[in-house]
This record gives sequence, C-alpha cells and structure tokens, in this order.
Amino acid sequence: MNARTESALSIVDKHLTPRRFMLGDRSTIVDFSLAGYLYYPPEETGFDLAAAYPATDARRGQLAALPGWKPPYEMMPVGKSMPMRR
Repeated sequence: MNARTESALSIVDKHLTPRRFMLGDRSTIVDFSLAGYLYYPPEETGFDLAAAYPATDARRGQLAALPGWKPPYEMMPVGKSMPMRR
C-alpha cells in the first residue's frame, strides 16, 4: 500500500509543481476531492507531506487559506481528535 500511495503522491506533486491548481486557473471540485486524501496527519499515515511532497503541501496551504475552510477532522462528528485505532 505504501508504494501505491507514494506513487500517487509523486504524480500529484509533479503535476502541481508548475501549477497552482489541479485543473485550470482556480480551485475546482478536483482540488477539493483531492483534499480528502491530503489531510491525514503523519502520525496516522506515516507520510510527511510537507517534507516529501512540497508542491502538494503548498496546495494544502492554499486550500486552508480559503474563506470558510475547516480541516476535515473538525467537520467530523468526532470533533478535533483523530479516530482511535486499536
């Protein structure tokens, strides 16, 4: 699974390196769909997006700067904490 995830993140990062958005010249549903996969904390996934995928991390920052943006865990019924793993 890690190899597939790393491959996908590498493709996204390469695509975002010369661009600000995934498609076109403004945020679209494509960017918001991608966001669902980019906000898992490193403690949960083992991936440090900021270190390994800088263009992808920059896109996360752009999304977070949009008016009304809330991190996914804040919108979940469990509140601000990550789900417990056993």
